[in-house]
Amino acid sequence: MLRKFYRQEIYPMKVYFNKHYLSFYVVSKYNIRIIDAKTGLTFKMLDQIVDSENGVEITDFSLDHTHRKFYTGDTAVINC
Repeated sequence: MLRKFYRQEIYPMKVYFNKHYLSFYVVSKYNIRIIDAKTGLTFKMLDQIVDSENGVEITDFSLDHTHRKFYTGDTAVINC
């Protein structure tokens, strides 16, 4: 079942190549798809990174220098 925010804009915002794992990271507003570069098959879909039910979106994505970790930014505001 698609979430209500998936119906609006699900096109990719950024695509990164991970040279360590030989995969592509396709980043959209509400999920990150990891695609194997050799086969072209989706290896993993990370769709619970942000709370898309409440309208939180991914705004930024970057890989570290080793290409083993990634960092995301979102529109959520955390009050401390």
